[in-house]
Amino acid sequence: MNDTLGHAMGDLLLKEVVGRLTHAVRPEDLVARFGGDEFAILLAEVADPTTAGTLAARLGKALAVPFSIKGHKVRITSSIGIALYSPDVAGPEAMMMQADLALYGAKDEGRNCYRFHSQDLDLQVHERVRVADELRVAIEQGELELYYQPQVELSTGRIVGLEALVRWNHKTRGLLTPGYFIPIAERTGVVLPLGHWVLEDACRQLKLWHAEGIAPQTLSVNVSGVQFKGASELEREVEASLTRWGIDPSNLELELTESVLMEATQRHSNTLQNLRQLGTRIAIDDFGTGYSSLKYLTTYPVNRLKLAQEFVYRVTVDYRNAAVVRAAIRLAHELGLDVIAEGVETEAQVRFLMAAGCEQAQGYYFSRPVTALKASELLRVGRVEPATGPLRRLASSAA
Repeated sequence: MNDTLGHAMGDLLLKEVVGRLTHAVRPEDLVARFGGDEFAILLAEVADPTTAGTLAARLGKALAVPFSIKGHKVRITSSIGIALYSPDVAGPEAMMMQADLALYGAKDEGRNCYRFHSQDLDLQVHERVRVADELRVAIEQGELELYYQPQVELSTGRIVGLEALVRWNHKTRGLLTPGYFIPIAERTGVVLPLGHWVLEDACRQLKLWHAEGIAPQTLSVNVSGVQFKGASELEREVEASLTRWGIDPSNLELELTESVLMEATQRHSNTLQNLRQLGTRIAIDDFGTGYSSLKYLTTYPVNRLKLAQEFVYRVTVDYRNAAVVRAAIRLAHELGLDVIAEGVETEAQVRFLMAAGCEQAQGYYFSRPVTALKASELLRVGRVEPATGPLRRLASSAA
């Protein structure tokens, strides 16, 4: 740039680059110019390497967009090196050296890319960023689909609700379950548009079932910790979806894990109050696997406890698991809360749960998560036969 258009134009380009860099980072991050065409960014509070990889990919794309400098269209590329702090790093100079080595690694591999100082970590983060990018495209191009798992009244087999569970119809890898892509979505922020899509599609489907006269009493949708921390946005999205599709708020249940609730601030407590005031139901998912404190049960407006699958799975073979499940059921009843057991697989587990006072369950024994079409068939029947009936071969766990 300096050689072809002069140093003044080069300075203007540097200023434009700084503008794009500072726009891409968070307020708490630090952007510095080290001289020439070299910059450094210090990221604060990075809990996962994917955060740095996602930012590097975003910076590369931002800088690749042509610049307009006094009538000249200028295109540039960027090479980015990333170093992560650890107690083993000798100090700032050592960390800068690692970043510099990673930068040269990016240049050696053809430039216009980013690399981590650790090769193994570099491969892991690149995989996560790739999956996140593919997931963004999948949301836009309609590759996602909701499956539904029946929630059943134990004494009758009557369907009392459905849980919506997202699946990804990947173009090359086939049908992917949430365990593969949700953790990556949460680390990279893609869980926000993903969560919005799930809420919208669940409400859309619920409206269709209402039109047919077969709608379940409750449709449960999972809410991630990342969504919950964006309190005001979550409230707006829920209210907008309910209004757009004409859904009775009492038919929608939002599931949050214990860990999410325990990390909630007072502001998030108000969010739950506001969601309850809308008329939606709140459930605690995977109950028993989070923190030992149970204060949140009296602090937050909760409707239902979902007993964690890992406890239910061993109730007939481990007396300690059985004791925990019995205690949780009694606690829920004492607090006036509904309780449902997840991951039910056997008739023996059903008998145990009924004897312990649990009225509802979902899991292998009744039905796997099924497509909306198959869920419609089940809703028309109104009840689910246990594994000894025609659904035995369909049995699978929720994911």
